[in-house]
Amino acid sequence: MVIKKRFSPKYLLLFLVFFCLLVGLGYYLRHNQNIKKMTDEYNKLQPTSVATCNALTNISPKPGDNVTSPLTITVTVDNTKACKWAVFEGRAGVALLEDSKGRKIGSAGLATTESWMTERPVVYTATMEFIQTPASNNLLLHIVEEKAANMGPEENGQTITIPLMYRAKK
Repeated sequence: MVIKKRFSPKYLLLFLVFFCLLVGLGYYLRHNQNIKKMTDEYNKLQPTSVATCNALTNISPKPGDNVTSPLTITVTVDNTKACKWAVFEGRAGVALLEDSKGRKIGSAGLATTESWMTERPVVYTATMEFIQTPASNNLLLHIVEEKAANMGPEENGQTITIPLMYRAKK
């Protein structure tokens, strides 16, 4: 005679709770590892001149932030420092968003409604609508300094790259 032992509901419930905790811990560790990797890549991409003088401050979104469309980008240009960020006709450059495959997700010009011909810091904003759905959750936001034709031979100047995470709207 063969006797089959069954697990009691109490042990089954304990097993399910333990399993869910393990899956949750795995997701948490993987997500934090991705954020750390993206932040490390972000730090490597920072141009020395921008990192040292901090011409752009109060940049939003921050590295690793979850974003959706429309995306609002805000920066403060503080040209009271030794290095400068080019501002021309109330514009402080463009914001370009791309996914991990390098596909353009959106772009928008950084503009201000404040008086921009001043010695004090000025806030610039842009609102970007995504033109396509990103191929992955990893995004890169590039804030690119645009130089006017009479400001030098370069087409564009400094670039700041910020890694972000895409979260689809539910």
